[in-house]
Amino acid sequence: MSNSIDSSLKYIGVELGKRRVALNISQKEMARHSGVSQRTITRLESGYGANLDSFLRICRVLDLEEPLLDVFKASEIAPIDLLKSPTKPSAENDRHIKRRVKRANLDDSDGFELPDWVWEDS
Repeated sequence: MSNSIDSSLKYIGVELGKRRVALNISQKEMARHSGVSQRTITRLESGYGANLDSFLRICRVLDLEEPLLDVFKASEIAPIDLLKSPTKPSAENDRHIKRRVKRANLDDSDGFELPDWVWEDS
């Protein structure tokens, strides 16, 4: 893990712990209400992370599940909206796409030829 991931885990864990304390919920109560072990809660609040299921269960008890899901709902973009968008992709992104397309295209310069192939009746 990179340092930025480690610091994010630590920050999120500390904030979850602050929220729990502000709601006057002990780790033992949190474990009972969330179905997550007290050890997992301690590890999460200490910045060691947890699986997504445990994280969401804890967020639900802390009334953070809906705001968390709203983050992803706000970023939903329908494919048709992308087509209607007046903005163009960044030049760097465009180069990246062209490079991937170029690699994916097979032509005669690759020394690769498709064999003549026909359906045969058995």
